[in-house]
Amino acid sequence: MLITVVVVVCACAAGWVRQFGVPLLDRDYSAETFVVENHLESKLTVEVTGGVPITHSVSATSSALIPLRSSCERLMRLVARDPAGREIASLDDPLCEPRTWVIEADGSTQLLRERRWPYPG
Repeated sequence: MLITVVVVVCACAAGWVRQFGVPLLDRDYSAETFVVENHLESKLTVEVTGGVPITHSVSATSSALIPLRSSCERLMRLVARDPAGREIASLDDPLCEPRTWVIEADGSTQLLRERRWPYPG
């Protein structure tokens, strides 16, 4: 009896994987992120505060992914710093929608209303 149950469960699981894919593995988690694009020729550190502080490293002319929050109720503060620790740019955003914060080579910034990944440069 137990062997029959095991065989039926395995067959159902195999059918599910064939039909829908492996749960949690086929999902594109990068779509659930906020993107920071660094167009500078130097590495940046992005500090996220407003909750538990988190620091992200963004290599020169590349981008980094920051996980989205499930709630839009509270603003988070993002501060981009150069290798010497000087603030280059800052942004207040709830980090609950996929967007792209671009830090341009001249130090200016723009917030795109869509998520752009990977870095197009």
